[in-house]
Amino acid sequence: MERAEQMFKDGVMSKSLVEDAEKNYHAGAEQAGQRAAQPCRLEGRNPKSEAQVAQARLRSKTLKRIGAIHNRQSNMTDWSSHAT
Repeated sequence: MERAEQMFKDGVMSKSLVEDAEKNYHAGAEQAGQRAAQPCRLEGRNPKSEAQVAQARLRSKTLKRIGAIHNRQSNMTDWSSHAT
């Protein structure tokens, strides 16, 4: 807003644009105040999201275990071929 006023003084911006900038500034400040007054949704617990995270973690652990078993079986096959 101060920048718009300075540009008006310098003759770069019209008075109506300065007034628009001021109006937009105040509207944005009001909206920011309203958002700050509202409780943050992220602070509350969301059971559905928590369940999805738990499922994803379980899926990841399961896939890691399957990969480890597969690697062990592959290593056993490699070593058995060298033993003969």
